[in-house]
Parts: sequence; structure tokens; C-alpha cells
Amino acid sequence: MLVCDIGDKGAVVFFSGLEMQEDEGGGTAIRGMVHRTSEMAKRFEMPNLQRLAYEIKNDPTIGFSEAKRRTKLPVEDGLRWQAFREEYLLPANPSPTGSLEQQPFLDPRLSELILQLSSPTERNDATIYLPFLIDDPSRASAWNISAEIRHTFYNLLATLLTPPSSTPFQSIKE
Repeated sequence: MLVCDIGDKGAVVFFSGLEMQEDEGGGTAIRGMVHRTSEMAKRFEMPNLQRLAYEIKNDPTIGFSEAKRRTKLPVEDGLRWQAFREEYLLPANPSPTGSLEQQPFLDPRLSELILQLSSPTERNDATIYLPFLIDDPSRASAWNISAEIRHTFYNLLATLLTPPSSTPFQSIKE
């Protein structure tokens, strides 16, 4: 998500970085670090982060300074560079209700699911990929504990889709 050109107002918040905290009024707030890719690129003196990611992907052994230096040089393999950039292009209509700027608080996995469900050709085969879950057998499963959060997100997703989705969500336990 950080490599995608999501515009000047676009930002990424990693779901794993969210935490519940008490706010000044005694209520509860969800807080997380917001990564604004355009601001990061400006600090690194680059137009965006794509070229930096391309250099690191091509040679994972180089450090940040070397990758940044290489971004100032011409690209050696134009076809490979273009193929890399195409992996991170956003579709013309990224969400069912408008632009990504109107939905700034979505986890990348949920964003991918929304994109799939908003496409008439992919709606029936929508898939969400979750990270491996490594549980301690002596404790309650994280999958069960997070069921309420997943249920809330799926309900939110259902309200964002127009017309309402008839696609059932499956829960698979192992």
C-alpha cells in the first residue's frame, strides 16, 4: 500500500498498529500511526516511493542510502520498471462510493475486498487474504476474540456497497 500512488491526501494505517486508548473525555478512542506516502516521499526528496521500492526489490541487499542514490539515476531496464509500476496502479474507479480519499480509514485487506466487490466481474469470487494465525493452544484463540471486529467490518462493508451485496461471507476455522 505504501508503494501505490494514492495521491497527496492519501494515507495508510496498518491494522496491526491500531490500539485502543482512553481519550481526554474519559471515552475510548482507536489510535494508530498514519503513514502519508506523499509526505514520506517529500522527506526523501522523491516524487513518490515507487522507484525506491523498485530498487529495493531488485537488490534486497542494498541499504536505504544506496537505494535512494539509485533513484536519482536513469532506470536500466525500462520494461521491468514499467511492469513493476503497473502492479501498483489503482483502478479508475477504486471504490463503490467514489475515490479513496472518501474512505481514508480502511485496512489494505479490507480495501482489496471492497475493490473486488465493487467490480461486477469479480463480485461472486471475492477473496480476502489474512495473515497466518499462530495461536498459543493454552490461551483463547485470537480468531475467536477478533470475531466481533470482523463482524463489524463486514457489516460496514455491506453498507458501503450499492446495491447491497448478496455475497455471503464464509468463516473457515482450522
